[in-house]
Amino acid sequence: MVEFEVCVSFEALGYFGGVAAHGREVVAARRAVQCSAAPAKEMDCSHSRPTSGFICPCSPSWAGPGQEGNPKLGRLMHLVSQTDLSITICPDGTVKGSPGLDEYGLLEISSVGFNNEVRLRGVKSGLYLGMDEQGILYGEADPTNEATVFASGVHGAYNTYQAKAHVGEDTWFVGLRRRTGMPKPGPLTRPEQKAARFLPVRPASGEGGSGGGGGGGAPL
Repeated sequence: MVEFEVCVSFEALGYFGGVAAHGREVVAARRAVQCSAAPAKEMDCSHSRPTSGFICPCSPSWAGPGQEGNPKLGRLMHLVSQTDLSITICPDGTVKGSPGLDEYGLLEISSVGFNNEVRLRGVKSGLYLGMDEQGILYGEADPTNEATVFASGVHGAYNTYQAKAHVGEDTWFVGLRRRTGMPKPGPLTRPEQKAARFLPVRPASGEGGSGGGGGGGAPL
C-alpha cells in the first residue's frame, strides 16, 4: 500500500474519490492546520477563504527567504489539481498533467522571498516550471529566468500559482486541462477554476532519495 499525506480539509475529502480511482489509498488526511489572519481572530484554512495576500502554513510560500518547501510536508511534494491531475515536468521540457503520481511529477518547491514567491523544480527532470510570454507552461533549465517565479496563494483548501509578471491580475495561473491533461494557457485561467487549484501531496516513503519528503508519509 502506497502511503502519502495531503494538506487538506475535511470539506475537500470528496476529491479523494477520484484519487482512489487510480488505485491509491488515502492513509493519512487530517484537518488543515489552524491559521490566524489577525491576532484577535483565528481563521481555519480548512474551510475559510483567507483575505487577499494572507498565506497560511499550508502554503509553500509560508517559509521565508532561504527556507524551502512547506513546513508540514517538507520541500518535496506532488501538486495535484482539483481535476485529479498532477503537474509533471518531462526531460524534454514538456509540461503535462498526469492522472497518477508520476515520477516526473515529484517537485522541489523553494521560496524566493517574502512576497509569496516560489520556484517549482522537477526532481527527476531537473527543470523548473516556467510560463512563457504566451502563458504556456514549459520546463526551464535556468532558475534565474523570471518565468520560473510564481506567486503562491491560498483559495479555500487549495493552493494557486500565478506568474510573477502578472500578479494583481485575475488570470495567468498555472492550470491543467481536465480532458487532455495539457497545460491551460495562462490568459484563460482564473483562481476559482478547478484546473488552477492544487493540493500538495507528500511523496511515498523513500521517493525522492536523500531530499526526502519531510518524513516519507508519516502522519501530520
